[in-house]
Amino acid sequence: MCEINPWYIFLDMINNKIKTVRSSNMKKQIVKLIMLSMAFSLVGCGNADNQSDVSSEQAVVDEVTTEEQVDLGTPEELLNQIWASFGEDEKFAAGGGNSENMVMDKPGDFDVTKTEELDANLGLPADQATQITKAASLMHMMNANTFTGACYQLADGTDATAFIDAVKQHIKERQWICGCPDVLVIINVNDQYVITAFGETTIMENFKNKTLEALTNAEVICEEPIQ
Repeated sequence: MCEINPWYIFLDMINNKIKTVRSSNMKKQIVKLIMLSMAFSLVGCGNADNQSDVSSEQAVVDEVTTEEQVDLGTPEELLNQIWASFGEDEKFAAGGGNSENMVMDKPGDFDVTKTEELDANLGLPADQATQITKAASLMHMMNANTFTGACYQLADGTDATAFIDAVKQHIKERQWICGCPDVLVIINVNDQYVITAFGETTIMENFKNKTLEALTNAEVICEEPIQ
């Protein structure tokens, strides 16, 4: 019969600590250390005890991995984080939000029940509105085709890839008024948020780079010209 595995205490300490760490990269490194510790913890016990060790320690790893689905905040907070990284000489006349709660000079919360506005202003297909729980927008105040950006928080169980494909197709098939945007960019953030933006090439390149710098696990899924 084995004594209590001292690695249990070690793993419990790490598990408690991981909840205070917001960096996803740091969490991945800690997960690797936990997996290594599991291998050592199996030494010295019989097969039956080993099975118990694996189950208990795997539960810790699963919890830590799940913890990587960090709540980064609301879509409005994410866009504000990106917008704040723009220099004063890089910013443009902008506003955000839907028609009933428009704000100036910064991103704004967008009511997800306003499906017609989500489509007309941001390019979100009406049939995808049920796949999000929150949204926010940032738009160029002089011409929305110069820049329009949106951030969506996906509902639990939403397939991020399917959602992105639907939005991409819908935006690229739009009939544009007052000129056509140059570029469409779609960014996936940890399969929890999707950021879409279309507009003038230089502004789009800057927005893309600022987003990748500001948000952990942000990945460009689409960067294509709009024709």
